[in-house]
Amino acid sequence: QAHQDLPFEQLVEALEPGRSLSHSPLFQVMFNHQAERRASVETRLNGLSIEPLEWQSQTAQFDLTLNTNEQAHGIEAVLKYATDLFDAATIERLAQHWSALLRAIVAEPGQRIGQLPMLDDGQQQQLLAQWNPARLEQTVEQCIHQVIEAQAER
Repeated sequence: QAHQDLPFEQLVEALEPGRSLSHSPLFQVMFNHQAERRASVETRLNGLSIEPLEWQSQTAQFDLTLNTNEQAHGIEAVLKYATDLFDAATIERLAQHWSALLRAIVAEPGQRIGQLPMLDDGQQQQLLAQWNPARLEQTVEQCIHQVIEAQAER
């Protein structure tokens, strides 16, 4: 926090990370939280009228960004993502996981973070029951690589 005003470009220059045109040099995922802004009132400065401009960019600067803003009515959250890396369904699932995690934190604020669930009950059931069927008993007549080879041939 002591160096939060340091320009990003200066930080990159000082650290000299390996550069690539395919991604940002230091990180690809960002979480950005802003405290509540003051009421948007018009300001006058030496005869100049100043007012905030609301603008929503449709271009993702990073692979994935979660922006949260404290508002009088609650917290607003916006996920921005690179559409060449993620589809809308994946981002929707990620948002559901984040929401489930927040609900779990509120329900059990003293719980260790590693113990908090990221899946709701329906997703948990789908993962355990539908996508992970009962074990199949295998005979030990072949080594594992032979089983894989036989499956690949099929």
